[in-house]
Amino acid sequence: MYTTIYLHGSLRKKYGKEFRCVAHSTKDCVRFLEVNFKDFRQFILDETEKGTFFKVRHGNYEIGEDELSDPIAKHRRVHI
Repeated sequence: MYTTIYLHGSLRKKYGKEFRCVAHSTKDCVRFLEVNFKDFRQFILDETEKGTFFKVRHGNYEIGEDELSDPIAKHRRVHI
C-alpha cells in the first residue's frame, strides 16, 4: 500500500509537492526522501539551525517526535 508524502513551505519549494512510496512509518518516509535527495537531511538540519521547525501530520493529526516510528494512520497521507 502506498503512502503519499506532501511537502510544504521551504521543503516544497526545494524538493516538490508530492511523492508516493511504500512506507509504514514517518521514519520510512524520511528515509525515502533522504535516498532520493542526497542533501535532504542537511537541508532539514540547516533550516532547523536557522529557527525553522517542521510539523508532521498524518491526515489531520499532528504527531510528536515520539511517534515517528508509529504506523501511519489509515489515510496513508503524511504532511511535512
